[in-house]
Amino acid sequence: MIYRKFGKTGKMISLLSFGGMRIPRITVKASINVIKRAYELGVNFYETSPGYGDSEHKIGLALKEIDRSKVFISTKSHPGTDKTAYEVRKRLDESLKRLDLEYVDFYQIWGINTKEHFDIVFNKDGYLDGIHQAMKEGLIQHIGFTTHAEPSLILDILNTNEFETVTLIYHLYHQKNEIPIQRAHELNMGVAVIAPLSNGFLAHPTEQMIDDFMPYNVREYSLHWLANDPRITTIISGMKTFKELEENYQSIVSFNSFSKLQIKKALDVHTKLRLRIGNQYCPECRECLPCPMNINIPELMRINNIWKAYHAEYYCKDRYKFMGNGGSWYPGVKANHCNDCGECEPRCSENLKIVSIIKLLHIDLYTGDRSTISNHT
Repeated sequence: MIYRKFGKTGKMISLLSFGGMRIPRITVKASINVIKRAYELGVNFYETSPGYGDSEHKIGLALKEIDRSKVFISTKSHPGTDKTAYEVRKRLDESLKRLDLEYVDFYQIWGINTKEHFDIVFNKDGYLDGIHQAMKEGLIQHIGFTTHAEPSLILDILNTNEFETVTLIYHLYHQKNEIPIQRAHELNMGVAVIAPLSNGFLAHPTEQMIDDFMPYNVREYSLHWLANDPRITTIISGMKTFKELEENYQSIVSFNSFSKLQIKKALDVHTKLRLRIGNQYCPECRECLPCPMNINIPELMRINNIWKAYHAEYYCKDRYKFMGNGGSWYPGVKANHCNDCGECEPRCSENLKIVSIIKLLHIDLYTGDRSTISNHT
């Protein structure tokens, strides 16, 4: 296993980390076994949340069968539900009880996704006071935050210098957080990336993707592309089976610094994607916003890029189901809310017929709605 320094915390963290979001889908025994196997493979960072079903409880049970002193545990509190020092402390105490721990190594402010969340966190004598007091008492060792926000807000959070680590989305097809990652690096912060395989999109490639990535394996190249970035401390993956764990582990431990040809492949893949899409390609510049109907046009156009280029049916339909009920984690409504005002189209740098594109996308992808991403919206 490869280990990297988690920024100013000084902790050496495994390049592959264990995300606890998916273990509520499996039994207690299966959860303990997959966590123990991860530990045997050298994974030493385990990330969970009170919003991940019984994840904290299962990780707590697994910790009794491994050496607690050799691993780092991270859990969270969300400013959408916990708004005061008292509520934060109550949430932490509940998490420690479920984990059966006296302290957590890392406590993340979970999902500073909006300006409202930012204001809650930084209110005087509020949210952060609860965390600072817990740190004084030794219940929390280090503080970080996770976010699904736009890069401009992420930069505002980073520049407060309040945090030691940041966790955000970053992968080969989601590079808009490049500037925040660079800023975090400049501030000597630990950087953890989530959704490294784009919610399974890169783990289950279509034939078109396989062709475009040749001679490289899509999953392996995608993980290596992240590992090749020294600013990234750890790659968090939600792994609920031995197969998923072993595949990710093998990809990580086989990592070597990229050659010039390997670096060029990432550019080639995006060039081929654009050619496959043709005159509907969207660079996601976001000039089309704001939409008066609260349609997340850039996200729909991103999905359209993937749909047109690769016909990744499961992934695109799954992502589209979230529109309208993803809360601050996945904002915006489905394209059928479009009222044909056309305000977006004159602002489009590519002169795209946005209205017709998103309406056709709705016809192609709509299969109903999906439940909310988290019970901590």
